[in-house]
Amino acid sequence: MQVAVIPMYNSEKTIGGLVRTLKSFVDEVIVVDDGSTDSSSHYAHDAGATVLKHDCNHGYSSAVRTGFREAIRYNAQNIITIDSDGAHIPEDVPRILTLQKTANVELIIGSRFLEPNPTIPSLKRDANDFATSLINTILGLVLTDCASGLRCYRKDFARKMVNLEADRFGFVYEVIRIAINESAIIRECPIGVNYDASELNITKHSELLDFLKVVKKWVQSDELSIISNLMENVINFDLTGITLKEKSFWLHPSEEKQGWFIQKQHNPNPLIEPKNSLKYNNSKKQEVFSQIDVSGLHIGIIPDGTRRWARREGIPLVDAYHHSMAYLYEVINILFSSDARSVSVFLCSKNNLQSRPKNEVIAFTVAETKFCNNLLLHLVEQHNLQVVVVGDSSILSKDFRDSLEKLTLTRKSTVKSSALVRYVYLLVGYDPADELKFGISNLKVNNDLDLVIRTGDANVLSGFLPLQTANARLYFSTQLFNDFTFDELEQIVNHYRSRYIRHGE
Repeated sequence: MQVAVIPMYNSEKTIGGLVRTLKSFVDEVIVVDDGSTDSSSHYAHDAGATVLKHDCNHGYSSAVRTGFREAIRYNAQNIITIDSDGAHIPEDVPRILTLQKTANVELIIGSRFLEPNPTIPSLKRDANDFATSLINTILGLVLTDCASGLRCYRKDFARKMVNLEADRFGFVYEVIRIAINESAIIRECPIGVNYDASELNITKHSELLDFLKVVKKWVQSDELSIISNLMENVINFDLTGITLKEKSFWLHPSEEKQGWFIQKQHNPNPLIEPKNSLKYNNSKKQEVFSQIDVSGLHIGIIPDGTRRWARREGIPLVDAYHHSMAYLYEVINILFSSDARSVSVFLCSKNNLQSRPKNEVIAFTVAETKFCNNLLLHLVEQHNLQVVVVGDSSILSKDFRDSLEKLTLTRKSTVKSSALVRYVYLLVGYDPADELKFGISNLKVNNDLDLVIRTGDANVLSGFLPLQTANARLYFSTQLFNDFTFDELEQIVNHYRSRYIRHGE
């Protein structure tokens, strides 16, 4: 049973339509009227909701917990929370429930920032980025939206939230901390949002202090002093700068409006900095995003950006390519460990081999030869893989050709005949025109791709399997391949899983 819980306060203009829409997606809608002074309860009831009433306004935390108790009494398997003011789009609920059906995790957070959304005011985006970055730094997470009220709680996890002590909106942050303590799995799902931009340029002073009071309880020793200093600056309405790992934010006070303008700084070396500047760089990392659901998928990888990474790091190009190949091994390993059906990797194009400077060609062919001889060979044996080479191998060095031939022969002598065969397609010296000359019936990659991931901030496929990617979802990461993280990989896969793909329906 799927149940929606709506904490409500004075929402007579929006609650009726919200309830009616939600009833198409869930089995029951529970509205908790937290001391409204208007006709909200009347409209909620008329729309078909079960309405519970607080005698006065106790705050968001209390309203959600009341709704959870009632939802558990209904034996809800999953509980959706959604705000009553119309900011959330109820049509996003099926997407979240679809992800929950696939992932079956304790908590799904609807993220307003997982996908680009130009309708969100920049100051609202920066304020959320500040709060989320602080939580990520303290807890070692990679969330994109820590404050979203559109969430899905699995029943057993919701039970633990019924008695959660948290003031007002502190509830949404405390839930994340408890998820970490309980080793729960958290997922994010992209959602849309309706905003009245005129109301969102400022963060209320009371809300900022409430947030800092919550996170202050999570830290100790040196971390505590940083948060305490930040709170003191906020209490005194002092202009404050804080760096959270690689991100810097300035908190501009507005005593007249009793609030704060929070801005992300894009210049790492500003000419002027606030006198109150804090740095917080906690290196710990939680493994709550350890499960990637790629079962049955054919995934394409275009690992771009190694040359730029070498220049940035000031290391020899051949060393950078060795680093890339070692990381590629880790990526392929985690994909097949998570039951991917096939993986196609664009190692190099024919153009790469024929037009790049000789020293560069030597650098990546030496690294890729070592990758095939050692790392990939280990994966083939470990995961029962068949390697298929796609491209013009005649233009490769002899060592490279020999390593590829050894890979393609390995499975025939090691694999159990009854085992499920999975494929690694290596595009080496690849040119799509060459492949198409032989006709569709002779394509070496003879199954379609589900999603393609390209790193390096270039939104092009560069001729990568043009027929097989016709219906694939495409993801372009701004990270250079050596900076690409498993967390981002997981977010991409989660986003793919959360979307229903019609394929022409």
